[in-house]
Amino acid sequence: LLNKKDELNAQYEKIERETEEESKEESDEKDQESEEKNLVKGELEDIQHQINLKDNDLKSLNNSKDSTIEKIENLNVYSKDDGKVTEINENPLSAIEGNSEPLISIMKDTSFVIEGSATELQRPQIKEGMRYKVTAKAAPDQSWEGEITTISDKPETLNENIEV
Repeated sequence: LLNKKDELNAQYEKIERETEEESKEESDEKDQESEEKNLVKGELEDIQHQINLKDNDLKSLNNSKDSTIEKIENLNVYSKDDGKVTEINENPLSAIEGNSEPLISIMKDTSFVIEGSATELQRPQIKEGMRYKVTAKAAPDQSWEGEITTISDKPETLNENIEV
């Protein structure tokens, strides 16, 4: 629109110069040039009106963008489960468009009870309240920390299964 406005302004100025130069010629030509000048002037006014409408649309869209950014910055997410946010999807549109990736991943905040056994030689070294670190063969790159809460002196048989 701005380019077309510049072209029409140039055309309008050209017509005005020609009109001034040829002001001594016949009146029919003047009327024709005046009509052409009025057409160009009307087109210029129409283009300026369109530019004003586009400027208003742009201002409205910028206001909408600013309010959306403010909403995103002050966004609160509530979950029915307690837990810890482990991952936030950086592209929320992918989740909205039906992609299988969730917007936010929350790991439930649950405790695990691990039972284990110790030899007679290890038993005196173990005390309630001691901190320990556990790794699993299934997930060797992960580990969990915990605290010993109870120690049983009851011996277990070799055939008894130990639950983790």
